[in-house]
Amino acid sequence: MAWKWISRWAQRLAAAYNWTDPARAGAPIDRDAERVARELDAIRLRFPDHA
Repeated sequence: MAWKWISRWAQRLAAAYNWTDPARAGAPIDRDAERVARELDAIRLRFPDHA
């Protein structure tokens, strides 16, 4: 009986320490949107009076 609760406790503890970032957890990445956002930021920095 003691072994069962210890193993469950260890699994929960391991899950807490093996946290993965939700952004990297298999969520689809839109590379085009990221590129466009970077380019727009660069334009805003280069031409602040037109932003």
